[in-house]
Amino acid sequence: MRRSDGGNKRGDEITSSLLKSIEDSKIAIIVFSKLDYASSSFCLGELSHIIHCFNNKGGMVIPVFYGTEPSHVRKLNDSYGEALAKHEDGFQNNKEHMDRLLK
Repeated sequence: MRRSDGGNKRGDEITSSLLKSIEDSKIAIIVFSKLDYASSSFCLGELSHIIHCFNNKGGMVIPVFYGTEPSHVRKLNDSYGEALAKHEDGFQNNKEHMDRLLK
């Protein structure tokens, strides 16, 4: 749900309007790419909110795997495991934030 007009930049927090858009959506298409998806705390926060909302209210989540295999995402192989390890290192003093990203 990235905006193509440059409204969100790398490192930005998820805005309340984006959270509301996720909550109001009935379908979410999540594109898992080989590079950079898991390294972005913004993308992981967005994914976490999508999963939380759709688990509670229902709806359809469609994953698309671009340049990566579903098993790499599921088993945290390759760039996904490396990126999450870096997030864990970066948030050692803020375990609650890391737990929110991974729930």
